Amino acid sequence: MIRLGLLQLDLYTLWDGSIEGSVRDVAGRPAPVRLELRTPDGLGISPDTAGSYVTQKDGSFRIENLPPRGRYSLLVNPFGPTEESPYPPIYYLFAQRREDASVLEVTPEKRHLKDVNFIVQLLMDRTLRVRVRRPDGQPVEGASVLLAYEHSGEWDDVAKSFRSWWSDGNGVTAIHTFGDSRIRVIAEKFVDGEYNKRKMPLPRRSAVVELETTKLPQTLDLTIISSPLRSPP
Repeated sequence: MIRLGLLQLDLYTLWDGSIEGSVRDVAGRPAPVRLELRTPDGLGISPDTAGSYVTQKDGSFRIENLPPRGRYSLLVNPFGPTEESPYPPIYYLFAQRREDASVLEVTPEKRHLKDVNFIVQLLMDRTLRVRVRRPDGQPVEGASVLLAYEHSGEWDDVAKSFRSWWSDGNGVTAIHTFGDSRIRVIAEKFVDGEYNKRKMPLPRRSAVVELETTKLPQTLDLTIISSPLRSPP
């Protein structure tokens, strides 16, 4: 007797399209940056394709395994400059806005795009002293101070920013900003024992403060305003 059954196979398609180039500063030195691959309309790309990349030590990058047909825009430092990568967001080719970016098109006839090169400007570093307090004026130790740049993906929700600095015992920290831009800054603090219905810690935050990096105050005071923080034991 022959028994028939189901055989499950996981099949993977390995596409061979690629985009490669380099990122250098105006002096010709390799620039360490993060690159993000997007569709020209700004939407996310296929989940089967990695969207985020970093340059190698020599400033080069290679994006592989792209479908045989696809149109893309490529953005350097999508979340703005950092201390490790003090360069502005810029689309290929020398565009600040997605609408002005050059479209990179992979086709069966042209699967490998080369010499997709960027030149980026090293930005001026400015330091801002931030002081975090409770509503009664007492300092908040261990508060996270977060920053987002205008036109970045975090601008509308600064709390999602990966840039954070921690306040010391005096409630003070120094944050770094780069270039001439508008920024938004908040402070947040998680308190033990306070959770939402999903048992996730609830943050207490300051109001969002919007500043111009060319007109920074000597000290920025942020007050945690959701509710008074508990006094230390």
